Order: sequence, then C-alpha cells, then structure tokens
Amino acid sequence: MSPVFGVAIAVVAVLTGLAWQFEWGRLKDLACFHEVNQMKLWVGVDKFLIFARPFGSNWFLILILTLVFIWRMELVVSLTIAVLITAVIERATKMIMKRPRPFEDHDRTLVRQIPLPRDPSFPSGDATRIWFIFAAILFGIHPSPIWSVLLGLCAVAVSFGRVRLGVHYPLDVWAGTGLGFGLGITWSCFVL
Repeated sequence: MSPVFGVAIAVVAVLTGLAWQFEWGRLKDLACFHEVNQMKLWVGVDKFLIFARPFGSNWFLILILTLVFIWRMELVVSLTIAVLITAVIERATKMIMKRPRPFEDHDRTLVRQIPLPRDPSFPSGDATRIWFIFAAILFGIHPSPIWSVLLGLCAVAVSFGRVRLGVHYPLDVWAGTGLGFGLGITWSCFVL
C-alpha cells in the first residue's frame, strides 16, 4: 500500500464529513443522529458502549504506545510521531470548524455519557484514535487474526457509541474514522 492512499482516505473522509456545512447534509446528519441516538435497544447494548468508550481515549492510546515500546521498541518513535501528527490534525480541525455537540444544539438528544465532552464535535477524536490504532496495528504490526478482529470490533463499538451516547453526529464519526484509519495506514507504509 502507498502512503498516498492513506492520506487520500484521510482527506476524503474529512472533506465528505464537511457535508454538515450544507443544509441537505445537516438535515441528513441530524436525521441519522436521532435515529441512532433514540432507537430502542436492549439496555445491555448501551452499557457495553459505555464500557467500550475508553478504548477511544488518550489513555488507551498511551497504553498501546507502551505495549508497542515493550513488544517492538524500534517502532515506538515513529508511531509516537504519527500519533502526535494525527492528534494535531484532529485538534486543529476541531478548533477551525467549532461544530457544537448534539446535546448542545438539540433538546431531544439522549445523553448517555458522563462526563460530557467540552470540545467541539467535528471530527470525533475518539473515532480518530481508535481507527488510527486499528489501522496502524493491522497494517504495520500484523497481529494474529483474533486480535485484528477484536480490535476491529472495538473500533466499530467506539464509533457507533459516539452517536448512540449522544456526543457526536454521524458525520463527525465518519470524518474521525477516515482520518484515523488513513493516517494509520500512512504510518504503516513507512515501517514495512
């Protein structure tokens, strides 16, 4: 795979995620958000999504970097640099776009996450981090199939949970997913 491919995934995801800037995109994004946020699900699903939420956190990312340091020390410097670049891009995009969170804009939002995030909504940082981790490990470290599947399921749960828990719109998650996945692929191209 080419690093250009990874960068292209990241750029296309963020640009298409900006559809919320247009009336038609905002309406579709809001309708999808309410559908996921308010659908009737078994209470265990919400509890599982609350449990899975920390896998998109900075603490989980630090844990992964520590494990990589222990397991494959030669990768930790380049991986840390890639993580920092990804974080700067995600944070800068949030500060430029300043999209309010769903619970700040819509009274009908069912918030299932405590504490509430205070930063802007676009793109989802949790989705960015977990999909970066997934792509970097999948393509750069090549874990066993069972670990790949578990990490992939974890990434899906975190991403779905961002909308279900009421803290992100679907396009926020879409952009964060593509940004993290694309930059994770990009990093893996340089370690092969």
